[in-house]
Amino acid sequence: MKKLLLLYFSFAVLQVNAQSVAIGTLSVHPSARLDVAADSKGFLPPLLSQTARLNIVNPARGLLVYDTTLQRLYQYEDVGWRFIINSDYWMESTSRAFVFNHIDSIGIGTPLPGERLDVNGDIRARNNITGSGTITVGATASAGELHANRNLVASGSLITSSDLTVNSDLIMDNPSSTIQLKTSGISKTFFQLNGDDLRMGTNSGNASGNTIFRLNGENVLYADANGNMELLKYFGDMELGKMVIGKSVVRPLSSGNALTILYGRIFSDGYAGAMWPATGTSAKVSMGVYDIDTHMAGVDFKGIIVVTPTGTTVPRLCTGRYLSTTKFRVEIFNMQGSHVDNDFYFMINDPLN
Repeated sequence: MKKLLLLYFSFAVLQVNAQSVAIGTLSVHPSARLDVAADSKGFLPPLLSQTARLNIVNPARGLLVYDTTLQRLYQYEDVGWRFIINSDYWMESTSRAFVFNHIDSIGIGTPLPGERLDVNGDIRARNNITGSGTITVGATASAGELHANRNLVASGSLITSSDLTVNSDLIMDNPSSTIQLKTSGISKTFFQLNGDDLRMGTNSGNASGNTIFRLNGENVLYADANGNMELLKYFGDMELGKMVIGKSVVRPLSSGNALTILYGRIFSDGYAGAMWPATGTSAKVSMGVYDIDTHMAGVDFKGIIVVTPTGTTVPRLCTGRYLSTTKFRVEIFNMQGSHVDNDFYFMINDPLN
């Protein structure tokens, strides 16, 4: 009898080992080895303390246990035990299809994240990176298009192959900070901080490039590689298109200055129709005699005034001379030598000012 019972149980065990097992159901899903069905109960894996879990000898890959010490569900992998993250760490949005964490920091490539997201390595964005606060770059930031609604701070290089849109400050804190503009990887033009100076222009090797200033959509002034500067626009008005020099411009290694310090047009009644700088004044002294005051205390008898009559077809003779400190006198004559009133243009030069 005992032999018959032993044979029966041996046969039953073989049947269980050869087939899937169902608990709480009469049918087993074809993909399952163990199919547990219940309406009011769940599946409970082995409950082990942390010590007991770590003392398991040669755990199988995929082995599941619940650590009662740490209160986590653990799975064994080739590299060791890994706990399964639960909703204490990640939560699913009720309005959009994503999960989020608003408590902890995340480290990628580092076990000790110093920020909410700490990446030890390169970050690639297949699309835009938008910063509502400050974006700080300690090395190189490279982007096709970079938008910042507030400050964008780079301690290293900031490289963009498209637009850089900043709605607040763009700060470059470096004694030799450079905004480098390139074409197909070749440096063309730049803005650069050089100590306390600002340098801008074309790069070495770009001999054909000019530095052009545009105002109101038009080219107004340019400088070329040979040091030539030119005002490109003619405004048709003496008060427009001027290049104003604060005091004087001289050539290197030269003690003289032939640049005009005051010029303008005077009408026959002594009124200054146009004068630059505007601090200069004029007055009619008598018939054909006019005084022009430069209001520049340094101008003396070495100053030169050039006068050209205008507004008449009758020949006129003009003289101009230094009168007193800051002042010059212009006299206009007819061909008989009598003083006559007449409009005229003038230029005043002072080689020592």
